Amino acid sequence: MRARVEGIEIFEDFVPEPSLRWEAFGDESLGGRSVVASSAVFEEDGLRFARLEGRVAPSRAGGFVQLRAWKPGGRLDAGCRTRLVVVARALPGFHAIRLRTPRCALPWSCYAAPFPVGTGWTELSIPFDAFEAEDVEPGPLETGLIRSVSFVALAAPGTPRREVRLDIARVHAE
Repeated sequence: MRARVEGIEIFEDFVPEPSLRWEAFGDESLGGRSVVASSAVFEEDGLRFARLEGRVAPSRAGGFVQLRAWKPGGRLDAGCRTRLVVVARALPGFHAIRLRTPRCALPWSCYAAPFPVGTGWTELSIPFDAFEAEDVEPGPLETGLIRSVSFVALAAPGTPRREVRLDIARVHAE
């Protein structure tokens, strides 16, 4: 947990440096054809952010690349907060946010919600009750036990491949 400001839990704002660990990967580990070209922390007009670049190339099961953040040795504790707030921008395409908790036993288990991000910097507020369980052990999303948050660029089977650029400048719960 980065800071407590007027009821807000700031998980990441990249000031002065990233407080979370960030990693990028795609479906190639599952036999897919999507590719992560790069991921790094950038600064533009005084704003620091994580960037994921790559290409989503759908196979029979679709395709994805993602940027995942977690706190080493800890968790992202949203506690009694009701929503995840993200400042982001991206090239056009379908995006989702995936949360993992101890109930996510399988590598693909998560709580997922659409992430309607645009090309300009936008603050998006996603209620925790909008996250749907995907192959998760029974029980509600425990917002005090979030292990990681992932920002995912997806493509459905049969759709054309597309270039991905996804920038994340801030993540907090309120």
